[in-house]
Amino acid sequence: MTVAFSQKLLEFRKLKGLSQKELGVKIGKSQQAIGHYERGIREPSFVDIQTLSQVLSCSPGELMGSEERMAFQLEQQQIILVNKHYVDSQQNDLFVELPFVSIQARTTFAEILGNEKNYGLADTLRIVANEPLENYRGQIVIEIDGDCMGPRLCMGDRVRCRYVPLSDWPFLPAGVYAVSFSNYFVVKRIKSNELQTRQFLTLHSDNGETGGSLDVPRAQLHHVWHVLDIVGGLVR
Repeated sequence: MTVAFSQKLLEFRKLKGLSQKELGVKIGKSQQAIGHYERGIREPSFVDIQTLSQVLSCSPGELMGSEERMAFQLEQQQIILVNKHYVDSQQNDLFVELPFVSIQARTTFAEILGNEKNYGLADTLRIVANEPLENYRGQIVIEIDGDCMGPRLCMGDRVRCRYVPLSDWPFLPAGVYAVSFSNYFVVKRIKSNELQTRQFLTLHSDNGETGGSLDVPRAQLHHVWHVLDIVGGLVR
């Protein structure tokens, strides 16, 4: 969560006249956990955000800034979507619908990350569910734009991604990620994670002819998704 969330949590807690310990008791967390939330050291789960808003007599939107509100809406949308599963009577395949960010929607999606628009209106894509349905929460499908990640990922490929909470960013393993930062939304490779030491995340293009490397300051990062696989294929 951002500084805005930490400040709002502190503000609403004091308005309620609760100590960190008292608030922790009400939501089933320790005083230390509440302190970590208010200092931005740890990120509460979406369930905890709902509980906090109920205890503090505010809405999740009031408790969070616009970026966190988008992520919250995304999670709520996915909880609904993963319960919409379909069985093909002829193939006996199980399908699941996930939010889908097409090439045409990528610019709009990047803009949504910085304002209060409703991400719940995003398109969806039905894919074959090869894992238990609960594994699909926090996931979206993104369509690749350009060839900077070629030859592994090509223009028009659709990749399934899992949302990475802020608290896990310092521990991101090497791999391919969708990253929103500043006013950009890209799919790049992370080779080594130096967020804890340099406060930068270096994003690499696999295709050296059409792209290079970029250092993104921690302060400019908005959201991160781990690319799991190509829909119908495998990311290597």
